[in-house]
Amino acid sequence: KKKKTLGITMLTYDKEPWEYVVIWLSRLYATCEEFILTWTSEWSEEDKVWIDLPIEELPTKENWYKTGPCFELAYAVKLYQPTITHYLFSKSKGFAEVRNHGIDILRSKRQNNPYLKWGMFFDPDEFPTHDSPFCRALTACAKNTEATNFLVKFDNPVVGHEDKNAWSESTRMFRLDLDFYRMSGRVHESFNDAHQKLIELGSYPDIRYFPYTVRNVSVVTKEEMNVKLKK
Repeated sequence: KKKKTLGITMLTYDKEPWEYVVIWLSRLYATCEEFILTWTSEWSEEDKVWIDLPIEELPTKENWYKTGPCFELAYAVKLYQPTITHYLFSKSKGFAEVRNHGIDILRSKRQNNPYLKWGMFFDPDEFPTHDSPFCRALTACAKNTEATNFLVKFDNPVVGHEDKNAWSESTRMFRLDLDFYRMSGRVHESFNDAHQKLIELGSYPDIRYFPYTVRNVSVVTKEEMNVKLKK
């Protein structure tokens, strides 16, 4: 059985609807080889013991742990078997450092699976506009041997302007076999420094468009969207 070439890394925290994460776990179960799920809120060491428990020995929802993923998300982790890890987010570190934590773990998986060539990240509140074709496109893009990245186009809803689209773009798919492809930027994380490193090495980023749009389902105000698009 040939292993799949794509790995996913995702952040989640205590304010995120757990259902969003479970939808992603289900959507990509048959598509990606590795799924790294990083919890970025508080999670005490004593509340992590469930990770090593068999699913039938998990505490009930009423007796669940005070910190870390909720009962429902933990149960899904047991079913779908992503690699779950913890990295506490702080404004001083920023999102790039937290995302790099998941990227580094994903890249380390190549030691046992050299076929794992591509990494990709999404947030739980981002949903593809065409679900089945989206997964097929992931598989097709992961077979590409020439590109260095894939750029995803996002459709962002704005309160009071539901008839209009606020478009944004983000480099989401990246090469795991290029070790310097990590994120930079404390506020608005990106692969810009990695692109520059590739240029310094005498090559140039080959960035392609991912063929399907993704919608951010977190509704924001017009002012919040203006700030986001400006960044």
